[in-house]
Amino acid sequence: MTSDAPAIWHAAEELGPADDVVRFDPWIDDLDYRGGGQEYADLVAEFRRFMNALAASTPPAEEMRQVSSGLARLRSTLERHRSGRGAGYSGNRYDLAGRGHPHLIPAHVTRWATNELQATVVFGAAHIGSNDAVHGGMHPLLFDEVLGRLANTNRRTRCRTAYLKTDYHSVTLPDVAYELHATVDEEAGRKRLLSARLTGPDGVLTASAEGLFVALREGAP
Repeated sequence: MTSDAPAIWHAAEELGPADDVVRFDPWIDDLDYRGGGQEYADLVAEFRRFMNALAASTPPAEEMRQVSSGLARLRSTLERHRSGRGAGYSGNRYDLAGRGHPHLIPAHVTRWATNELQATVVFGAAHIGSNDAVHGGMHPLLFDEVLGRLANTNRRTRCRTAYLKTDYHSVTLPDVAYELHATVDEEAGRKRLLSARLTGPDGVLTASAEGLFVALREGAP
């Protein structure tokens, strides 16, 4: 990303006032990137449906062997088109939930501004831990992704997570539409302090997080 020619996010004008348009993220060269087109979006969505079906099924041995063989053939197809690390479609599609990354929690962003981000999140069977509740490890993954994106929004210097504290207030359930609200609360020098809250459709707080993100020094990876 060159500082004199930041990318313009295609839908920023729909998500915030004119003076708070999301113009760039220092980790991404082009927020309008649509590599793979609709075909990749459909592939990631189907992959997520597959993971949920796998987590929620008990097929007989013969059908599991058939599915395994089919997956091996599909994997072989994808491996013929391997790209360099970080150079593929995955994780670079900001128009898709979870940036089009198959293993990130699919948060559908509804508002994205310099210091605020809102999203809708629905956990699936693949995210369940025990007793039909969402695994507690899914929340930090979700919070780190969303807070990390917000901590870098419209800021010239890249930052990384220094710490992330997650509190659990009530049980999070699958197949429920939760609202995620994240904000930048304070910036001091290289430090960026952020917080996030996950609430259910009844307004009950299920989980919250506080994170410290630190701007990288020149030359840091």
